[in-house]
Amino acid sequence: MQQSCPHPNACLTCDHFLTTKEFLPVHLEQLTQTDRMIAEATVQGSERKREMNESVRLNLVRVIEGLQSLTDEAEAPQATDVA
Repeated sequence: MQQSCPHPNACLTCDHFLTTKEFLPVHLEQLTQTDRMIAEATVQGSERKREMNESVRLNLVRVIEGLQSLTDEAEAPQATDVA
């Protein structure tokens, strides 16, 4: 479900943000791009750009870890009752 939002690129910190494991590859790619931007900002000496992307990175890591834990739980063998 999509909603209109006056805050572009703020999804990762939005209380209404929802995602599923199907989007895990998208989040992983965004993490790769964010890591690249952090490295570039560090080389350029752009502290503000680095700080902003560190915040994005932290939120992405939280989202990815949450999705991976859901995926791990779904793939784990389930114990069955034996009578």
